[in-house]
Amino acid sequence: EESGKNQLAEFTERVKFIPLRLTFSERKQLRLCEAALNVSEYTDKIDILNWKSKTGRIHKQIRDLCAILSGLAVAADYEVGQKMIKGRSIEDNAEYFASVFEIGRRHKILNPESMRTDYGKLVHMLMDS
Repeated sequence: EESGKNQLAEFTERVKFIPLRLTFSERKQLRLCEAALNVSEYTDKIDILNWKSKTGRIHKQIRDLCAILSGLAVAADYEVGQKMIKGRSIEDNAEYFASVFEIGRRHKILNPESMRTDYGKLVHMLMDS
């Protein structure tokens, strides 16, 4: 009985760090994340020295990536997209963006062979934000 409790405790602890498989709606959000990262030029434009400050470059590129993701969200699900567009503020939609990027991160952990270049953009963007 003691070993059963130890196994359950170990399993409960591991579940905190091992991501679950994606649901259908999460897969839709994953496709949005992949598409936004694919067309984003985040890592290309961050290293350009023409801007006055690096912070300004990072802020502009993050806003651009979120705008791309918002546009794709409208195309994928009109009702969700309408709610995002009405607010027109990245801060208001921060929870949505965080959930989409978290789904991308979870997918990469479970599937190391996928999102090879796009995951690098995602990690750099998340570190800079």
